Amino acid sequence: MPTYDRTNLWTQSLGAAPGDPEFEPKERLRSAYRQFWANAVMLSREIQRDLPNLTLHDDAHFDALWHRADQIAGSCYSLSPLETFVFGGAILLHDTANSIAAFPGRLAEIQSTPGWRDAAAEWFDRNNVDPAQPMPQNANASVLFETLRAAHAERAESLASMKVRNGDHLFFLLQDDQLRAHLGPLIGSIAASHHWDISTLPSRLTHRRGSLSGLPESWFVRPVLLACLLRCADATQLDQQRAPDFLYGLLQLRGISELHWRAQNRLSTPHVDPEDPHALVFTSTMPFGQQDADAWWIVHDAIQVATRELQASENLLRDLRLPPFALNRVRNAGSPTRLADLVAVSGWRPVAAEIKVTRVEKIVDLFGGEKLYGQELSVPLRELLQNAADAIAFRRALEPPDSAYEGSITVRIDRNEENTDENWLIVDDDGLGMSEAVLTGPLIDFGSSYVSSSLVKTERPGLLAKGKKRIGKFGIGFFSSFMLGDEVRVTSRPFDEGLDACRTLQFRNGVIARPLLLDTRPPSFGISISTRVAIRMTAKSTEDLLLFSEGGHSEKISISLSELIGLLCPMLNVDVYIYEGGRRTKIHSREWMSENRQSWLNRILLVEKRPWRDFSSEVSRAAARMSYIDPTDPSCGLACIANIGGTGVPTIGTLRSGSSIRSFMDEIVGSIDYEGDDPHRMQGTPRAFARLANWATEQATIAKKACLEPQELRRIAERVAGFGGDSTCIAKIELNRSLVSIEDVFSRLAEGSPIYAPLRSNNSEGSHFTISTVRERQYGFLDNYADNELRFIVDTIEAAGHSDARSNYYQIPTEKHNAAYGFCSLLNRYAKEKGFHIEGTFIEKIDFAEYIGQPSEREDLLPGKVIGCMGIKLSASRIEQPG
Repeated sequence: MPTYDRTNLWTQSLGAAPGDPEFEPKERLRSAYRQFWANAVMLSREIQRDLPNLTLHDDAHFDALWHRADQIAGSCYSLSPLETFVFGGAILLHDTANSIAAFPGRLAEIQSTPGWRDAAAEWFDRNNVDPAQPMPQNANASVLFETLRAAHAERAESLASMKVRNGDHLFFLLQDDQLRAHLGPLIGSIAASHHWDISTLPSRLTHRRGSLSGLPESWFVRPVLLACLLRCADATQLDQQRAPDFLYGLLQLRGISELHWRAQNRLSTPHVDPEDPHALVFTSTMPFGQQDADAWWIVHDAIQVATRELQASENLLRDLRLPPFALNRVRNAGSPTRLADLVAVSGWRPVAAEIKVTRVEKIVDLFGGEKLYGQELSVPLRELLQNAADAIAFRRALEPPDSAYEGSITVRIDRNEENTDENWLIVDDDGLGMSEAVLTGPLIDFGSSYVSSSLVKTERPGLLAKGKKRIGKFGIGFFSSFMLGDEVRVTSRPFDEGLDACRTLQFRNGVIARPLLLDTRPPSFGISISTRVAIRMTAKSTEDLLLFSEGGHSEKISISLSELIGLLCPMLNVDVYIYEGGRRTKIHSREWMSENRQSWLNRILLVEKRPWRDFSSEVSRAAARMSYIDPTDPSCGLACIANIGGTGVPTIGTLRSGSSIRSFMDEIVGSIDYEGDDPHRMQGTPRAFARLANWATEQATIAKKACLEPQELRRIAERVAGFGGDSTCIAKIELNRSLVSIEDVFSRLAEGSPIYAPLRSNNSEGSHFTISTVRERQYGFLDNYADNELRFIVDTIEAAGHSDARSNYYQIPTEKHNAAYGFCSLLNRYAKEKGFHIEGTFIEKIDFAEYIGQPSEREDLLPGKVIGCMGIKLSASRIEQPG
């Protein structure tokens, strides 16, 4: 049986009293509420069915909220009868939409919402599952939980008008037509407000509202007061009544849900502190052992929320000249140690030892500036381009399919003619834009981002489900701006709002001083701009920004802003302009794939500024052989394998990355896009890693058709193997110090002549071997012989003198090491096509050659000395055909 009618709040306003002159209107409200209660209880029972992991939200919870509100308000607190009805209705609605039945279209309606799609997208991302795959059945419960928890407050706003049909009869959650029509939306708003920021209550709810027609005019309603009372009651309703013993054991919960149940299961009903009538006291029914520590901290954190709600409501009510509640704090909430005196622990002690950041500017300096990115001042500009590109990608996702919107970025340097030591770097974009909440929230929350914050679901529902992968994911790139200057201004507005929505966040002294939020915009900030970042730079930082160096070349050369943009944006899917001399010029096109490939390479390699002889002609030859790493996604990379060093441009998110990604970049001309595995964008895996082997094999075929010199083909074959590709068509190797083809080697073997190869071991276990060069000592710098110093005793194949000893091309296949695309494996496959099998025999020492050079006492070399080392003997035998 419900006991809400025994609370002071009810009895002093809606209680039945003999001779009450307002008996009839009160009885109308009492009767309407009893029916409202009965219907809401039936609906609330669906919650346990749909979300069994939630602590109870049933009639006992409704009743407990009444008593908690009564406790918080105090015995003398006065509400009008209509306020009591509205407050009681808000209790019934505030969490009842946590069920499928609360939505007219049931599960189909829920699954059609942006919230469901966003929750599903988060599930796929969290579990590293391809969103193109069907969602597993076990994921539905998780996605439903997240969707309902996010949507239930909004659904509560219209829940009072919920109706169901039974035959020819229509039934409403709130049956009384006048009360439903005129109070239903208000009840719903107050119910939903427990998920709002408390500071927004005065602007979203009316301060005072009059009575209804037919009811006493003194029955006014104070919505903000009722909203504060509801959120305080909800925050402090923590006890075992919501997690009863039998059901707790029956559900066999796991994970975070089990911890929440365990936390509340051990809390007794809170009471008013007998020594302090303004404090609420929480105690436990049994101690929390070491194994219960996580559950204890959940209690601690929930009590912190309760304290904040009580104190914030106290402050707001006093500011609005509304009567404050009797309770305004929780005893011992300020210290984990003191709280443990009431919510007992056993075998351990809670202490306030959470990680703190006391010097934010130091963290930003370490992880958002020079310490992370080095002294390369182009990095902040790259990070701003990345943020702008992400914003444009998000806006594209929200635009209708027939939209003409493409998106663009404009970069310029405004020079101060009066103060030559002051310039402004300005980056504009017409992307998603930022609200005031984003400017003052995720933008300056170090390590956070808009799409990882809760704001994205409320401001842009459905955006997460669009599946647009952003370039930035660490939430620290913006802070690199302070590498260029201490004064930074960020002006922004949501793209679908007017210029009056513009807000400017001004940092006057880096992150040391608090930024200013201004309701202004720069004069040149027009309707075509969504976001502008402006950085005040000195003449020196401007000069340093426009310097370029590549790889190991320490000398930096001066470049223009247009050249810098060209370098930074090899494959960006956004048009990038510069503004100079009153003109806006496109430097990079989102359709870069259609650009002349020689011009594209000239831009991203800055060919005209390279001092190397014949570099331009070498790049020109390579341009004709370039192909896409993944033809279905050009942004994964466009490159060719070539015999030129230092011409590979690694990108992350299609923007130029740090030069430390060199694993493949010395092997190519062009650009390959990587996954960013760390914040400084210098480590990662090629985004189309699975396609690299096929691409490399295609490159071998292209190189063969290009009629290149044999030595260049051999070098390309080595690099093809490095990518895991098949270079059979151009495979070459040194035989007795003369370059021959794989066909030549096979012919020699097929004629019955064995061929030998010197080996070196690549690991301590001796399971990986590589073809080396003829040397007595395979390690160190001695025993390197010129071509005219050896006379070979046996036919010998060797690795090229410049080759990496670990090169895939020269690796020998063994039981423990496949070496599928090493020269010997290629040779064996080629031989099989001709009906032969290649056999290899390891020999501890083979006499390969006789020394015929000049005597050398230092190396103990005399003419006639035989040079021997570990090696392998290759021979061919014909494959016997069955039958």
